[in-house]
Amino acid sequence: MRAFLRSPKLRRKQRLRLLKRIAFGGMFLIALLGGPVLFSQNRYLQIRTVEISGNSVVTSEAIAATAQTALAGNYARLFSRANIFFYPKGALEKKIREQFPRIARIAVDLELGRNVLTLSIEEREPAAVWCGGEVSSQSCYFIDKEGFAFDAVAEVPPRLYFVYISELPGKVLGIYPIERKLFANLAALVERLKGLRLEPQTLTLTAESDVRLAVAPGSEILFEANADLERVFSNLESVLSDPKLGLLNGGKLTAAVLDLRFGNKVFYRESGETDRSQP
Repeated sequence: MRAFLRSPKLRRKQRLRLLKRIAFGGMFLIALLGGPVLFSQNRYLQIRTVEISGNSVVTSEAIAATAQTALAGNYARLFSRANIFFYPKGALEKKIREQFPRIARIAVDLELGRNVLTLSIEEREPAAVWCGGEVSSQSCYFIDKEGFAFDAVAEVPPRLYFVYISELPGKVLGIYPIERKLFANLAALVERLKGLRLEPQTLTLTAESDVRLAVAPGSEILFEANADLERVFSNLESVLSDPKLGLLNGGKLTAAVLDLRFGNKVFYRESGETDRSQP
């Protein structure tokens, strides 16, 4: 019996049976992987074109070209990235926003039947200008209402935009050159100063964390960047509303400098004079 079980004929049968199982398993694996590959590469399931709407400055051609690069090629060299079911929506949005910082939001949709990818674009609007170190066409950028730098300024329009100035942080496009919370507080203060009939023109953040706020026609308001800006405004409003001091005349500051860096004391200086203080 043992000799029969170990006979060459039986071993050949067992080996043949094993080879058949391996072949069947291989065919099953090929079918398992090949089906999705063929499905993903089916030409009737590919995104045919990209349509853009909502943009005004960034061209549709540039956006579409960037989208097409995100759809080109395959996942793992097998599965089509342009397949209507597998296309990389998140990666596509990220690539376009990185390529075009002016674009704030993208709504991506797929029109089935036509296999058209539609991109609804919302662009950032310039709210102010930020300059690194000094006001020049080499270091100035448009920023939106949240302080995000999204486009270089070829020439700073005089008095058309309020200008923020701080140290150049290196890369500027696509970042917030001024810390977001600080920027929001400073922007709110600038708007409140307009309510006092002042004309703020530029705001400079110094390396010492002081703020120099230039006001037309040639005055400066000084305060600390990390100060309680509500208190800064309250102190400023108090001294400007005092008729005995006469620091505000027809929406213009009569003092060359108003210094609010010393608690509740306000120092002011008229042209050619030494500092005076107002408790």
